Amino acid sequence: MLTGPVATPFDHTAHAERGRALMSALERLSEEQRAVFVMADLEELSAPEIAEVLSVNLNTVYSRLRSARREVATFLASESESSS
Repeated sequence: MLTGPVATPFDHTAHAERGRALMSALERLSEEQRAVFVMADLEELSAPEIAEVLSVNLNTVYSRLRSARREVATFLASESESSS
């Protein structure tokens, strides 16, 4: 028995398109920014954990993450505008 809303083909398509847009945005980041972004926003590691894993200064993590988030948001906004 289904208990939640059933996903429509439109829902699946929209989800796939968002995934492709995110992958395109991630490809535009530097390796350093991408690593921090993925660890923080997708794997949900804390900044101190990321700093330890990457063996970098904590402020470096914050700087890379801030820059990566800004670039991803800008790219996704421009993709959204161009598909409207």
